[in-house]
Amino acid sequence: ESEPSAETKNLIGLVRSRTRPHPGKSVELDSVRDSPAAILEPAAGGRAAASDEAHPARGSREKAADPGTRHRFSRVGVAALATAVLATAGYGWLKKGDAKAGQPVPTIAVGSVVESGPGADSSGQSGTVREILATDLARIEGLNVVSQSRMYDVLAHISKRADSPGALAEAARIAGAGEIIEGTLYRRDGVGPPLRVDIRRVNLATGVMVSAHSASGSDLFALVDSVTFHLAAALRLEAPDHALSAATSKSLVARRLYDEGLRLHYEGNGPGATRFFKAALKEDSTFGMAAYYAAMDPAGPDYERATRLLSLASRNATRAPLRERLTVRHAWAWMTNDPVARTIAESLAVNFPAEPEGAMALGNSLQLAGEFLAAIPLFERAFALDSAQFSRAPGGGACRPCGALTAIMNSYTLADSAAAVERSARRLIRFQRRSPAALLRLADLYATAGRRRESQALVDSAAGIDPGAIRALNMDIRIAFRAGDFNEAERRIRHRLSDVDPEMRTDGLWWLIILERTRGRLIAADSIAREFCATVASGPSSYASGWREGWCLLARGPVLFELGRFAESAQNYEKLAQVRRMFPSLVEHAPSMLARHHAWIRGHALNAYVYAGDVNAASRLADTVEHWGKLSAYGRDRRLHFHGRGLLAARQGRRDEAISHFRKAMFSPSEGYTRTNLELARELIAAGRNSEAIAVLRPALAGPIESSNLYVTLTEIHEQMAIAFERRAARDSAAVHYAWVARAWRDADRRFRERYDIAKKKSAIAGL
Repeated sequence: ESEPSAETKNLIGLVRSRTRPHPGKSVELDSVRDSPAAILEPAAGGRAAASDEAHPARGSREKAADPGTRHRFSRVGVAALATAVLATAGYGWLKKGDAKAGQPVPTIAVGSVVESGPGADSSGQSGTVREILATDLARIEGLNVVSQSRMYDVLAHISKRADSPGALAEAARIAGAGEIIEGTLYRRDGVGPPLRVDIRRVNLATGVMVSAHSASGSDLFALVDSVTFHLAAALRLEAPDHALSAATSKSLVARRLYDEGLRLHYEGNGPGATRFFKAALKEDSTFGMAAYYAAMDPAGPDYERATRLLSLASRNATRAPLRERLTVRHAWAWMTNDPVARTIAESLAVNFPAEPEGAMALGNSLQLAGEFLAAIPLFERAFALDSAQFSRAPGGGACRPCGALTAIMNSYTLADSAAAVERSARRLIRFQRRSPAALLRLADLYATAGRRRESQALVDSAAGIDPGAIRALNMDIRIAFRAGDFNEAERRIRHRLSDVDPEMRTDGLWWLIILERTRGRLIAADSIAREFCATVASGPSSYASGWREGWCLLARGPVLFELGRFAESAQNYEKLAQVRRMFPSLVEHAPSMLARHHAWIRGHALNAYVYAGDVNAASRLADTVEHWGKLSAYGRDRRLHFHGRGLLAARQGRRDEAISHFRKAMFSPSEGYTRTNLELARELIAAGRNSEAIAVLRPALAGPIESSNLYVTLTEIHEQMAIAFERRAARDSAAVHYAWVARAWRDADRRFRERYDIAKKKSAIAGL
């Protein structure tokens, strides 16, 4: 290889200072040549060729490992639990076995590899050998292999070092392996191949050695290929049809840096890991997995950079081992909103059932498509794989099981199951007591239910853990909004407007627009929207010019619509749909991401065209939204054209058809396109189906105040709730919602005066 750069040498020096040689005994395996899978010595300097010794020795007797060093492990591991959960999810456990022998092929992990002989390297080379060997073994068709990343993940959770054979064996068992490969790597001078490895397969449950193998090679890749060939022969499986060096990075320096980056990544040291991944890419710019992990830079969301890195990784994954290929391609498909992400996720879940990434990927795809409850068993499986053997959450670093629990909580939120959301949030808090995400989700839930004091207490607790989370989510503003305390909401917003941080001031203007719309002060909202546009366009911002223009148009669109300037609102959204600078690197390479943008924004234009009375434009746009929606992985986009068709049917008096279309347009009851809830409820009320209307409107009050709920105000939803309750003769409930409307529109523009008077009168009847 070429001489490593100075920076690379410094990084390798850091690895050397961290690692230490393990004092384990080096074992020559020549004495076990009578084991069932006999040892093959390959031709000098090349890949081993098959010989009679590759088959079980005639009449030989299996030799057990030294009882003094035998591993003792529980016979019940993660794999059994994961199997049950996966079956519950509706996906069969992949049955891989030796077709000739009729026996199942075990899941294998790579454990301790001790280096011996002249020039032995104790600087972390053994980790690199493990990573390369695990990668190569995973290319054997039909063999389940625990990846090096999964091993580091488990080791971080159990707070064990990767240079201990016992820790590696424990991690392998937790990861669902039935067997572990251990061995010794020799560097030899003189005649013959310079590298030799003696390995043994050990049953993790009994500690009994299953077989032993030996291989030689001119370099590490040839050596590992020989081991892979021998193991495939012993298991009667088909070996890979090409060398590992042709499928992945063959730079040992790059792989050593990558291996150290993996360790740091799963220990929760994101910045340190990114430094090593970038260094690995500098050594080998085609190293796909290094690019994949480098794209996860924790320094901040850099979408453009992540896109370039994942695109690079995807292009170089053509001949990579299956797990790497699927992992990289799924990451690219997921980032670019490609519907193929679901198919890739299914392959990950089925081919690598002992690792949680596949279950999480498939669960996320189902959630994105709108199959919220179907996603939960997969998240449960990922949680089981990550946590079944852990009695507590990890003390430091990232909490991987918490990701699955958070996903479960989010699925129940999208399904509008408040009781299940509360249960899952409390479950997350029990597992990780200092979880701002769970505390804030509970706070929002309580605020929606009118439990303001309890909600604020949870926010205060979360602020003590992570003040930034409160600031980023604007929870104080949200709580005031949900309570209808508009003076408090304005006070909180004005506080942001006086912040020294330009981004916070911009955020304050954004929320002030929403507040004024909610209070029916649309003239003021339009003025603030113009100020917002000027601020975003000229002030310092971390966003590109395309995002600045997009934000401006997004802020003005709802205001113009509510002012009754429907044609102008539609043109505003049409202009926003053409702002491709929002996604400069995706226009050519990620049509599905562009499709998501077009479907969503043109859906708003379609809504405005219908209200403007331009039926022809609306009809054409409905077809356009349907076209773009089919190219998006997001279930909301695929359903959105039904919203427009529902509006057109309602305008033409076809009420039953309109109701049917609106129901088809529903993605999430609480976090879909909430304007659909409102339009559907109006049709249901007109049809005298008031209870159904209430069931449709109630979730809309629980959804986010911005995001997909930006396009309708809480006041409009409360007003329709009041009407539905009144017509159902539930006057007390109606009065509560009328009172909310009256508080909101007390100082509204003249256009709201008549509706305000009605709300005030009907809330006063109940003494509210």
